[in-house]
Amino acid sequence: MISTLNEPDKQILSDQLFRLNAKLEYLIVNIDAKLESLSSAMNDMKELTGVLTESREFIKETKFKANNLDRPVGSKIEDSQNILHSYEVSLSQIPKIGRHYIFDFNERGHKITNVY
Repeated sequence: MISTLNEPDKQILSDQLFRLNAKLEYLIVNIDAKLESLSSAMNDMKELTGVLTESREFIKETKFKANNLDRPVGSKIEDSQNILHSYEVSLSQIPKIGRHYIFDFNERGHKITNVY
């Protein structure tokens, strides 16, 4: 069929094939970039889900500890010291876990503000 075409028609067909190949290459590169972006977003979501799960467990544990601290204090000094120590330990863990996640996400380029 190509042998029956005259020279101008061959040139037009050649140009159209060249443009189609260029568009195909663009689409292939664009699809690869989109797939990489999607894969990265899925990995970020998986990590975020893990962080949220761990945060939920931490909050649940902290609430449990706080409820256990809500009890009458005995008449001994040691009783009140134990309760104060439990409060101090519980309160000291809150900023540590928050800073850990904030720094971890900031290093990855996510925008998370410090709420403490």
